[in-house]
Amino acid sequence: MIEELGEILIGPWGIGAVIILATQPGKKLLRKAAKAVVKVGYEGKEFAVEARDRINEYKTELVSEIKAEQSNGHNSPKKRMKLAKNKSD
Repeated sequence: MIEELGEILIGPWGIGAVIILATQPGKKLLRKAAKAVVKVGYEGKEFAVEARDRINEYKTELVSEIKAEQSNGHNSPKKRMKLAKNKSD
């Protein structure tokens, strides 16, 4: 694998890449490519943060709703036992 990498770097592709990157247009091209990679990574991070925040908000609402139902006696263990007993009778 290292031998193949050496052949690429020494071969015509490697020499051509060095010549292109050594020129001003090559530097601009490299800068644009690097900027695009960083931009995609940043946008991906922003998407992940937004998704995490939405999930946390949904989770908080769901937990609050369940606690409210339990405090009102809905779906409490006693009520479930009573319903189960009535169904079996």
